[in-house]
Amino acid sequence: MTRMISIAAAVLMTGFVGGGAYLTNNNKESKRPENVTLQSLTETTAASTEETTEATTKEQNNKISMTKEELIEKTKDNNNLYCFDKLSADYTITWNKFREHHTAPETYTGKVYLDEVNMTASGMEQLTVGDDLIHRFLYSVEDKQMLTGEEYWGEFDTTTGGYNLFQESYRFKDVTDESDVLADRVYIPGITCGRSVIWYGTEADEWDITGERTENGRRIVSISGVHKGDNNYEGVYREETYTVEIDAATGMTISYVTYDESGKMTYSYEVTNYKFDDEAEAFKTAEDVTNEIENGGYIQRHIGY
Repeated sequence: MTRMISIAAAVLMTGFVGGGAYLTNNNKESKRPENVTLQSLTETTAASTEETTEATTKEQNNKISMTKEELIEKTKDNNNLYCFDKLSADYTITWNKFREHHTAPETYTGKVYLDEVNMTASGMEQLTVGDDLIHRFLYSVEDKQMLTGEEYWGEFDTTTGGYNLFQESYRFKDVTDESDVLADRVYIPGITCGRSVIWYGTEADEWDITGERTENGRRIVSISGVHKGDNNYEGVYREETYTVEIDAATGMTISYVTYDESGKMTYSYEVTNYKFDDEAEAFKTAEDVTNEIENGGYIQRHIGY
């Protein structure tokens, strides 16, 4: 958000004598200007103050205080485990790449809450295609046990590139022991916002830091890069440009968007309403989600299903 700051005129004022401001002309004569009031002077001062504040903010936002090496270290997997004790966030993911068999983009929306103090977590994610809800995923973590509940409203059809909707949904649940993963922090590999790193930045020659801004009191680092993608089996690699935003304090990916060579968006990931520590707010507690799964008609998934 770039704004050009301009100050049209600078006025030197000498005292409030007789209820007004006086100017001095070239002939050294004092002249009381017309239509100069306390209100107009106050508005001019306020406008000047606002412009100065905006200029200072712009200067601060353009200042980059983190090096590539620091950012790489911050975003390495597991390095952010001790950067915060609680996290709540909403997120949206849109898939529009590798879509040879798909006729429409897929959009995932979700919520997550991590409580490192009590070693609990709760989350929800659902998949929609167009106006159709296809899949809903719930999970809770308590006592190093992870309970998941999934509900399906349809399944993908490779012949049509769309989804066939069921007459009624199907619900399944699973429970896994995460003792090997959860030592003293809640860490859920493979689950968005479950401390999984979306962007690693290890290929330092692919990207550059392009800016930094302050948002809600937090420093957000902006990145632009080019990623050499999949081989098309003819010796030619697909190249994708991308932009990334990283929370400087935690190394958490705030947004990650990729584009193909034509400029078409192929993938988008965005975290919103993210709050840390005392400001974090649980959309549902782990106990709430556990009760919803256990009492919601979810059946144990059979091996081999």
